[in-house]
Amino acid sequence: MSVRITCPSCGTDFPAEAGLVEGDAKRLGAVLAGMEPVLGRAALQYLHLFKPAKTSLRLARAVRLLAELADLADAGTVCRDERAGVRRPAAAELWAAGIEQMLMQRDRLVLPLANHNYLRQIVFGMADAAEAAAERARAGAARRPATGRPGARGAGGCAHQRTALPGQPARVRRARQGGVRQARGRRQAALRRCGMSEDLFGGADQLDPAKALEHLQVPRTHRWEGTLRDMLDAVTHALTEPLGTEQAQRLAPAVVLTLCDTVGGSVCYLPRGAVLHQAIRDAQLFHDWRYGGLLPPALARKYRLAVQTVYEIIARQRELARRQEPDLFGFQDETGGST
Repeated sequence: MSVRITCPSCGTDFPAEAGLVEGDAKRLGAVLAGMEPVLGRAALQYLHLFKPAKTSLRLARAVRLLAELADLADAGTVCRDERAGVRRPAAAELWAAGIEQMLMQRDRLVLPLANHNYLRQIVFGMADAAEAAAERARAGAARRPATGRPGARGAGGCAHQRTALPGQPARVRRARQGGVRQARGRRQAALRRCGMSEDLFGGADQLDPAKALEHLQVPRTHRWEGTLRDMLDAVTHALTEPLGTEQAQRLAPAVVLTLCDTVGGSVCYLPRGAVLHQAIRDAQLFHDWRYGGLLPPALARKYRLAVQTVYEIIARQRELARRQEPDLFGFQDETGGST
């Protein structure tokens, strides 16, 4: 007599042997068993992002997706683009954190997902930020003076500023005086490299800006500052030809500020190449239909597309617009919502 167990999902009783017959189910369990527990728990929720809208996710595809995810995590590194070849260390916990971030932002995703590319983008960004923080910590530790080194700052101030007491032995006084002379020599050499003299007011006019900048400590910067500068340069360059230099320099900061206010603080994927141009075309087509009053046949002639393609683009853009617009009347709550 076989032992019967109850399904935790639907409550149906079935023989225990039946749960071990399906080959894909065995493989799914084996893949999950080989994952780190934190990643395995997140991976089961991650599969929801691949579920088709009107059907269930096939078990064979779930096995393949989890196997691919396990291979990515087992590599110990993450690469945003295999063509670039830049890799960052990424443990299983980091992949789990990336999945959690995607689940929190699932309303912004275009579902169902087709592959793991977006997850790789997020994990790479997190790993890159972690490595940058580690580099800053190492640089700070390298700049920090070691205790006990001649001339190092201790609890009593700078070593070369401490003077020997009258009652100390002569050799101690000579050693301290020698340390003072060495410190003064190092200070004067540093001032000469910067083009200054030791006279605070007399050397100010002799300051060499190039030498002074060369010996200044590099200030702490953030990666987003460089990205923001690149965005400003790109927008200015794009607006210069149609509007002129003066207008471009005046409008470019406003454009960049608008972009930052719209997508700032979030992790988003920006396409490039043909995909980007197609997305812009679809957005312009939807704008012409929604606000310009153009009908699909006219849009098909304007954008040189089939009428059926125009309808598909409008349907997709309507869904994207609906997700981004606020639900003022609680329609999604009444209809069960949509993800």
